[in-house]
Amino acid sequence: MLCPKCGYTYADTLPSCPRCGHSRGTHTLRTPLLLCCICILMTAVVLLFLCDGHFAPFWICFSAAGWIFWSGKTSQRRRKSGLRLGSAALKVLQIFLLILAALAALLAVLIFAAGCFTGDTWLAYLAGVATEYGAKMLPAAVLGRFLGTAVSYGGMVAVGSVAIALAAVSAAAFLTARLLIPIRRYVYHLLYSASAENPVPRRTFHADASLTIFGAIYGLYGILCLSQDNSLGFLASVCAAGALLLLAWTVRKVG
Repeated sequence: MLCPKCGYTYADTLPSCPRCGHSRGTHTLRTPLLLCCICILMTAVVLLFLCDGHFAPFWICFSAAGWIFWSGKTSQRRRKSGLRLGSAALKVLQIFLLILAALAALLAVLIFAAGCFTGDTWLAYLAGVATEYGAKMLPAAVLGRFLGTAVSYGGMVAVGSVAIALAAVSAAAFLTARLLIPIRRYVYHLLYSASAENPVPRRTFHADASLTIFGAIYGLYGILCLSQDNSLGFLASVCAAGALLLLAWTVRKVG
């Protein structure tokens, strides 16, 4: 059993936490069943994405971290290992998103500058390449459709539309990286509470709000997959949304 106040793991037969004295109540993880369901959903996401031809390295790390954490019901060391793996995956994901945001912003500037001299002739070629790869990658298909629509405008209107879209991608990646901060802080809190000799006071990290937003994003992605007749992508998105929403509910209950 995991104490929601100090993060200490103890036998579920005890009425209160032996470290901080927190009594068992409705806001404790009295059963590992919910965490097991979350791990199963995350594993289903990995398998469905792999069957759909997509490699999901971060979901693999999160799934592995979840199973390690869940399997350490009576092992404080194993729980900390799961938390460390999840924390490392979140940090790498945040760095990746920040790099993506910087690259998208740089490309937006370069494309607009190049369009002032070369026009939109190269956009048609880029739209064809994206559409060709879109048969296996849904984001590439969306990009190809957008570029095809932008090319139809012609001239600087097309170039400006692509530059604005890349700027929007940069902003979205940056905001997504910011949404990861409350989740990382919550994981750090659990890890420090499990390692510290003295209990750490409970704090509000708003990690549940970030997880809920990510769940909604995957729900919208599932609708997009369904519109593209991608049943595996739709199922993977539904499982991802379910895992994130369940995790958000768990975080909100535990505090």
